[in-house]
Amino acid sequence: VEWTMTGTCSSMVVASGPLWRTLGGADEGFIGWGGEDIALSLALQTFGGGMKRIPGEVWHLWHPPAPHTNDDVWPDRMELYADAAYNAEAMRELVDRLRAEVHA
Repeated sequence: VEWTMTGTCSSMVVASGPLWRTLGGADEGFIGWGGEDIALSLALQTFGGGMKRIPGEVWHLWHPPAPHTNDDVWPDRMELYADAAYNAEAMRELVDRLRAEVHA
């Protein structure tokens, strides 16, 4: 094991059907990993009112990380979600705009 993390928001995410439809699904605009799970968590929490974490081990299967410079803590796209977190109107505008860009 190279490293361990506690309290993450990723791994296996379960959302109710109505909540998933409210969000409109996961953001397909992320490339690689690094921020997409946090963005999904923030959006689901904004529309659903919270998150419950069930304890247990989860194994990460390596896949390419998101491209960003060493100066970035997170990719810019994730930062947009952080800025809109817990503000349903701002999050709705953000996910609608990003979805339109991905599907344009």
